[in-house]
Order: sequence, then C-alpha cells, then structure tokens
Amino acid sequence: MTKEIMESAAERSSSQQVLNMAVSSFETLSALLGLTAYIEPALRARSAAAKLPAFTLDQVSEHCWVDDCWVVLYDRVYDVTRFLDVHPAGADILLESAGRDATSAFRGVGHSQQAVDALLQYQVGVLVDAECMWPASK
Repeated sequence: MTKEIMESAAERSSSQQVLNMAVSSFETLSALLGLTAYIEPALRARSAAAKLPAFTLDQVSEHCWVDDCWVVLYDRVYDVTRFLDVHPAGADILLESAGRDATSAFRGVGHSQQAVDALLQYQVGVLVDAECMWPASK
C-alpha cells in the first residue's frame, strides 16, 4: 500500500512539473507576442489553486454587501471588501458586480498589470470545476 501511495505522489508531482512548465512557456510566449495581461490570471498553476477552497456561484452570491463583497474574476473568487474604499473608480463600481462574475467588466475597463497583480492579495478561493467559464484557469 505504501508503495502505491508513493508512486501516486510521484506521478502527481511529475504532472505538476509539466503543468508549471507549460504555464511558464505560455506566459513567456504571451509576453513576446504582446498578448493581453489578463490571460495570465486565468492560467495560474494548479498548485496555487489547489490550496484554496472551492465555491459555487450561489455561495459567492451571498457576499453582495458593502461589508461583505466578493467578486469572481477568471474563475477565481476575491473578497474585495477591504478594497471598496480605495478602488480608484469608487466602491459603486465594485458593488455593481458584488456576488457575481465580474470578468467581463474587469476586462472591458483595461486594467493595468499592477491591478492584475494586486488581485492575489484578495483571492479567497476558486469556483468549483463545474461552474468554471475559463477552462485554463484550473
């Protein structure tokens, strides 16, 4: 039994290494071709997402208040409550998408790379696989 567990762990580790190399290669190619920076959040390595809890859209929809505001971007769940007061365009913009998927609105504005990078500090989870709209995000 122990041998099977060790072999299974080795296979997962190997698969993770291949996935990480593929994501790294894609990010490099994207940068060279000048592709949009918004593709990158959708391609985070599976290992980072695996450590976060998975939520359904119904669960996210419960967080639609000024004192409890979550949004979904690229199948990632973010608690942006702390960010409402400092968002450059104001809290109302975020509250319009509170408790829902805000990916289209986020993409449509043309956020900077700095804004994309800042998302990480607010991430609280990911969407369950069955509800993901960005297949490469897992």
